[in-house]
Amino acid sequence: MRYSGCALSRFSRQATVAAGASAILLAALPAFATDVVTDSAIPFRLAHDFAVIVPVTVNGRGPYGFLLDTGSSQTSVDSVLAEELHLHPVPGGSVTTVTGSRPVEVARIESLAAGTMKFAETEVLVRDLHALRSLDRSLRGVLGQDALRQTDYLLDYRHRV
Repeated sequence: MRYSGCALSRFSRQATVAAGASAILLAALPAFATDVVTDSAIPFRLAHDFAVIVPVTVNGRGPYGFLLDTGSSQTSVDSVLAEELHLHPVPGGSVTTVTGSRPVEVARIESLAAGTMKFAETEVLVRDLHALRSLDRSLRGVLGQDALRQTDYLLDYRHRV
């Protein structure tokens, strides 16, 4: 497993990013296209005008605020949340950033959901996310590419869905 760090930056309003086999469009749509909100729309909020925070349920509990991080290869939950959810972390993961690698624990969760996107039997990194809470005090996890690459999504910054 590998966590490539928070690759958060200001995205241009119209930028296409390839992620594995999926092409992800990160864009604010023209007004005529965004007036239609579907049942699958997931509201999000921005922290510091760039960090996308989405509501996520874990094992049917929540929602918890998770950072949507396209630069993270693996989904992470905060160690305090893992304890609250009675997850059973075991050694076996690693976090790799520009400053190096270090071991972290992993845990298996039964379900992870963000709106209509549902993922079953997912392995997550369990780590202290205290530093990320400087972006938003309510952050409880990071939604990484292991979950994001399983679905197509569009971020509508104008309507925050």
